[in-house]
Amino acid sequence: PRSQGVGEEASVMGSSVFRKMQLTAEDGAESAAHRRLRRRLDGWAESLGFSEREAERLRGIKPDVVRIDESGQWMFVGDAAMADHERPDAPGVQERLAACAAELAFLIRTEQIAGGRFAIATDNEKIAGKWAKVMTQVMKRQGLADDDGAAPSFLVKRLSPKTWVAYW
Repeated sequence: PRSQGVGEEASVMGSSVFRKMQLTAEDGAESAAHRRLRRRLDGWAESLGFSEREAERLRGIKPDVVRIDESGQWMFVGDAAMADHERPDAPGVQERLAACAAELAFLIRTEQIAGGRFAIATDNEKIAGKWAKVMTQVMKRQGLADDDGAAPSFLVKRLSPKTWVAYW
């Protein structure tokens, strides 16, 4: 995605959801299933050329996977979302991921990066489809577009028998 205008970064950054995003991994226990999704998402990001882990530019937001390419200009932001409790309609989950999207949009608008990829890994194909629809709208509200200027359009891809990813 690339920036095409002003998003909702200011309202998201000041919210209680943003403050919750600042929690570190040590603040909560990670289930084995969530760890599997996170590792699969991280491996996929690396296979796409996002070779370096990066978190310093995200102003305290800590999604599950943040990687940057070798040039430092393209960022991968990803989150593992368990279908049983991290669905798009679950309280706070969509808002948490919108805060991640707002941060990616901020980095693009301020030309700290040229663009990137945003992805959500889940363990349910139907839920991945729902995430694709929701995150397409979230990214549209951020004013992001692809290299050709087209509006966001998340796709769903099966990464393994128990892992689907909604990405753009």
